[in-house]
Amino acid sequence: MKINEILTNLDKFAPWESASDWDNVGLLVGRTDRNISKAVVCLDIDESAVELALEFGAELIVSHHPLFISPLKFICNELYLRIIENKINVICAHTNLDIAEEGVNYRLAKALKLTNLSHISQTEEFGLMGEISEMATVDFAEFVKKRLQAPFVELYSLREKVRTVAVCGGNGSHLLPLLENKADILVSADFKYHQIIDSKVSILDVGHYWSESVAIEILQTQLNKMNIECFVPKRHKIQRLEVI
Repeated sequence: MKINEILTNLDKFAPWESASDWDNVGLLVGRTDRNISKAVVCLDIDESAVELALEFGAELIVSHHPLFISPLKFICNELYLRIIENKINVICAHTNLDIAEEGVNYRLAKALKLTNLSHISQTEEFGLMGEISEMATVDFAEFVKKRLQAPFVELYSLREKVRTVAVCGGNGSHLLPLLENKADILVSADFKYHQIIDSKVSILDVGHYWSESVAIEILQTQLNKMNIECFVPKRHKIQRLEVI
């Protein structure tokens, strides 16, 4: 299948134009007329993703996080050069995949068994809200940790029990002001110190990777539908993290 066909099919699932203005999505490296039969799917494009592509002869890497966002003035980065020199094409689906109808936030909510899903507000595309059977906040944190296979989670608890849950893959800290009197807890990542202490809702920081790792399965499923064989790196860099 040609890259332009892959882009068209992915657009039907997660429209490219729905990505945030600051984001960088779509075909970032390559030619639209290249034929693709194998792809590496990952959250971030690093050395292991490129090595995997070379090992199995994958002509394409599809990642959630963009290979680059800021404008490039020159290309001397060794990783970029290896990608270009080996004619590996790169497609990234980021914020458009986050907010897709069955995208990252939806899959995260489903992974945590939330029901009665809804958007946080009429104007906020990122994040979803849902409900669980009421449980102790600490027990909910343990449940989330297990479901996401996270090595640890950070809980800032303001309530003993949880029933209404907001979720957002990646950095959802900007949602905190919108959740007062709406949610019991926000499950997301990348919270800053003052955001935590000023929050009016409980916070469960599960780590950026673990909040978005569902993106890999989503992208793999979409590519498999196009009869593209997929390979996933066995270990992400952040999974080397040790809690001491």
